[in-house]
Amino acid sequence: MSKKPPQYQEPVVVTGASTGMGAATARELARRDFHVLAGVRRAGDGEALLAPA
Repeated sequence: MSKKPPQYQEPVVVTGASTGMGAATARELARRDFHVLAGVRRAGDGEALLAPA
């Protein structure tokens, strides 16, 4: 049985993911296949993170 890469083992929490550096960090980690939990201020901010950059 093969081991999963480290990014699949634990979720990554990014706070301040509504804008700026936090949003960029959340997007980049997701692009690298990490399981990202993003803390945002408004529901619309979270939806914006899901849209292609």
